[in-house]
Amino acid sequence: MTAFYQIGNGFHRFLYNPTPKSKAFLLNHLPKGKKWRIIGFFIKHGKPGFIPFKRIELNEPGDLILYGFQKKVFDFDNCKVYTSAFDEKGQKDLERSIKIKKLAGNSLFTSKILSWDGKILVEELITTHPAKISDLETVFASLVAFYKHNEIKTSTFAAEANKIDEKLNNYVWKNGGIVETIEKAMNMLKNRKEPCYLCLNHGDFHLRNIGIHYACGCPLAKYPYIFDLGSARLGGLLDDLTWLGLVDGLPKSQFYNLAGQIIREFGTNSIPDGIVSHETIDLYHTLALLKIIERELTLENKVNKISMAAEKLKEIIK
Repeated sequence: MTAFYQIGNGFHRFLYNPTPKSKAFLLNHLPKGKKWRIIGFFIKHGKPGFIPFKRIELNEPGDLILYGFQKKVFDFDNCKVYTSAFDEKGQKDLERSIKIKKLAGNSLFTSKILSWDGKILVEELITTHPAKISDLETVFASLVAFYKHNEIKTSTFAAEANKIDEKLNNYVWKNGGIVETIEKAMNMLKNRKEPCYLCLNHGDFHLRNIGIHYACGCPLAKYPYIFDLGSARLGGLLDDLTWLGLVDGLPKSQFYNLAGQIIREFGTNSIPDGIVSHETIDLYHTLALLKIIERELTLENKVNKISMAAEKLKEIIK
């Protein structure tokens, strides 16, 4: 049995055995904010017997355990990660993640599968550093290769807007301002018959699902590793960037630069001169924001993301 210290009591929590490797990993991946700076201080300087976190005795193969929709156990000594699910949804996400990794092939840097017995997934533990916004140009160059590697479908912005509109008609709205914004955005897309390219997206793309690996410790040889592929789904070219923008915050100028890079590197007949217009970016961005609103309504637990998406829509359609 090993002594672990628990941080957090809710759905998302983690337990760690205060070894140098587990502490270093935790300190490298803690969220920002005053609360986490205080927690980081105790992780870094606390000694067994003087750590102000709940102590639990467990028999696990590693020194760090993360709990969420799934359970992840990190074995730093043997460079392995053990992942298992708590319920049917977690199991489906785990199985989908394995399927997507196999589909990705060499188009995406992701952790190598070592074994899978139907219940526990064992993967190679890659040493990575948290991704920063300044890394995103390199990250999306890798992600676009993944987009192009898998099936690509062609639709129109009007057709995709009509699909979302049908789903939104089932909801009773309490915020009239959001309804008006959505209707304006929807009407804008319904008049656009240009091709809209759909590809396999990550589905939950943000900085915490990206790690930067430096080959041989060299800062010039950096490779972006993408984690947690269980939410992958068919979507527009800017769905992943739009979600990351809401979760992590992106300056408007950087959003447009990255959006132009994604569409340009993806390559379509609509940009033969290699120049991506703001109008094209706004069409994909609007579609992605409407999808987020529709999806978050289904989850019924992230009203803040609905409001944030609606505010972004206002900026586009004003």
